[in-house]
Amino acid sequence: MNGEAALQILFLRSGPEEPRVLCHRLSRNYYEARGGPTAQVNEYVSVAPLLKTKQYTFVTILHAYKVGEEPKIEAELAGKSSDEVDVKIRVEIELELQLDLRNLSYSLSEGDKR
Repeated sequence: MNGEAALQILFLRSGPEEPRVLCHRLSRNYYEARGGPTAQVNEYVSVAPLLKTKQYTFVTILHAYKVGEEPKIEAELAGKSSDEVDVKIRVEIELELQLDLRNLSYSLSEGDKR
């Protein structure tokens, strides 16, 4: 991707019965570099379950797009079990992603075109 880019973060879950805590922090660092004064900006996002649990599966979609354009992605959980997560992702086409949590593997298939 050429030019400035932005990042859209989609936090997915199976329903409101799984509340989460989202924290966002912005960090600015200023330092003297070879080319003169430099500023570095970092944004941090953390996600944690609201209630204590022995196991919690986080599904997060990161979508990079050009600054000034609208993000062209939609995503949703299509199914979830303790061993597998199914995600539907729509960009120019619809993709179906199956994550096998037990074997840490995945499969990706193409669905309908828009």
